[in-house]
Amino acid sequence: MQNGKIIVDCVYNIVTELNKYGFAGIEKDGLWGTVDEDGNIVIEPTYEIESYYLPRFIGKYQLKETEAVYCLEL
Repeated sequence: MQNGKIIVDCVYNIVTELNKYGFAGIEKDGLWGTVDEDGNIVIEPTYEIESYYLPRFIGKYQLKETEAVYCLEL
C-alpha cells in the first residue's frame, strides 16, 4: 500500500519490497515473477528460483550478486 493505495493485490505468498529500480518480486505456490512500481505484472509467477534470500529483480531479469553483479534473464 502506498499512500493508502493498494499496489499489489493480496493473492501472492510473498511480495518483496520495491527496489531502487522500481520492481518487486512476487511469489505464489513456489514460483516467482515480477511487478513494476505501479503493480503491473512484468512476469507472471512461473519461475522456480533457488535462493536463501529474497530475490531482487530488474524488470524481467533477476539480479544476482556475487563478487560481481550480473543479471539473469528469466
